Amino acid sequence: MFIIDTLEFSKSLEKAGMQKNIAETLAEKIKESQLKSDEVLATKKDIEDLRIATKSDTESLRQEIKISMLTTIISLGTIVTLLEKFLK
Repeated sequence: MFIIDTLEFSKSLEKAGMQKNIAETLAEKIKESQLKSDEVLATKKDIEDLRIATKSDTESLRQEIKISMLTTIISLGTIVTLLEKFLK
């Protein structure tokens, strides 16, 4: 997982001309997304700790991880699109 310094991000947006309240709101939403991702994504250690025995269980868990990652990527894509509109 990657981490974004939301305070630095917010300040960078302000320097680029974005209104402070909008920059802070975007930064806060990114922080919330990071925290939610942390709660739902499984790590290799999680899988090892569970000692998943069957292939179907492993595949099911992998599918959940892929869906969570895709959701995060789509969210970030939306944020980038909004930023591009504000910065133009």
